[in-house]
Amino acid sequence: MTTRVLDVRPDDGSAIVRLHVRCGEQRHEYVTLSYCWGGLQNTTTTTENIETRIRDIPMDYLQQTIWDAVTIASVSRNAILMDQCFVITQDNAADKVVQIEAMGKIYKNSTITIPAGSAPSSKGVLVDPYYRLS
Repeated sequence: MTTRVLDVRPDDGSAIVRLHVRCGEQRHEYVTLSYCWGGLQNTTTTTENIETRIRDIPMDYLQQTIWDAVTIASVSRNAILMDQCFVITQDNAADKVVQIEAMGKIYKNSTITIPAGSAPSSKGVLVDPYYRLS
């Protein structure tokens, strides 16, 4: 498992997303998201904002593809999402190398992978707005 994941478990009935940093040998089933970045992302984790991401990530800050994946993961029993733009510290070359080298194993060991095959970028829609998740 990656050293960081998005914890998307509802807190007090409201949707909340936060970056979770794994402690020691901590293990949990998780969901991965496979999508096309489609250029620059405004929703990345950096050394400057990682502490803020650990406290919370506002839902309205997420690109549509990631928002949809969070919605899907939050109704699953896993409620943990591995998404590259948040779990890799984008301005830290050493962290990128470690995390990217682990990607094959991370995807292989996920409980489920959400494929965003039809979305041309992270701004694309995964879930039809008329389909209701229950």
